[in-house]
Amino acid sequence: MANISVSVSGCEMAADLWRPKNVPAPGIVLLQEIFGVNDFVRWIGGRLADEGFVVIAPDLFHRMEPGVDLGYDDESREKALSYYSQLDQKLAQDDSEAAVKALSNLPYCNGRVAAVGFCLGGKIVLNAAARSKIDAGVAFYPVEVLTYHENLKDIRCPVQIHIGSEDSHSTSEARSLLQAAMREIEFGEYHLHEGGQHGFFNPVRDTAYHPEATAEAYSDLVRFLRDNL
Repeated sequence: MANISVSVSGCEMAADLWRPKNVPAPGIVLLQEIFGVNDFVRWIGGRLADEGFVVIAPDLFHRMEPGVDLGYDDESREKALSYYSQLDQKLAQDDSEAAVKALSNLPYCNGRVAAVGFCLGGKIVLNAAARSKIDAGVAFYPVEVLTYHENLKDIRCPVQIHIGSEDSHSTSEARSLLQAAMREIEFGEYHLHEGGQHGFFNPVRDTAYHPEATAEAYSDLVRFLRDNL
């Protein structure tokens, strides 16, 4: 793993970088949960690089505090929620899309870039897809769907969504809207994982981790990225 700097509005944003053995390769911008660029992000970033993708994970909280790296205990959760409540959502969206552009221009990348996001990052992925900023997107348990669901009709690129059946952050209305939106996209996929909670795809978060759902989702994730990049 290495580090790069991404030029964004008014400043520079740090991002972790993983390179595959063979380059140039398709790119993935990995978008964090509310816990920052932490052990989970590094876990999935390394795995996706091993699958043959060049990956960057931008520090979306950098305007508040660079280098936020939290765990999943009660104190960390309170800090994470505080950062999220202060986050300028528009700037975070713009910073994420700047990371997509920066990755596409790296010599290690072949110019094709997907975004893969979790929770907060999943929300950003769906909005980036609606804004035609990415070649493909994968959103794990995206939050606050009801606040931007009208944008989903503007998605034209392939998108894959993963949600756990026991996710308390995802209402039945939100799930229905996401599932319906994916039916309208030529290469849209909606996956509901039985028994999965919010954060099921996270071996570091032992209170939510669901190994069987993670294995299934990971297989679908890699297939989807290879098919569409």
